[in-house]
Amino acid sequence: MAMPSPVLLLGVLSAAAGVPAGAGARRLLARLRRGARVPAPWCEAGVALAWGATGAAADAGLLPLPWVPVLLALG
Repeated sequence: MAMPSPVLLLGVLSAAAGVPAGAGARRLLARLRRGARVPAPWCEAGVALAWGATGAAADAGLLPLPWVPVLLALG
């Protein structure tokens, strides 16, 4: 069995880290004074997608490393 590409592996790991971050963002939005009720999978999926793409792009050399924390925070 062939080993997966390092770019794919980092993208998947970044996306997996984005799921709990998205859950935290959803809880934060609900606690705001004028809270926004976001259904459960949307924040998690959005942050996982953004973080996965950022991790894969950084690993492929398409994104300078100083930009990674900026894009993760925006995600």
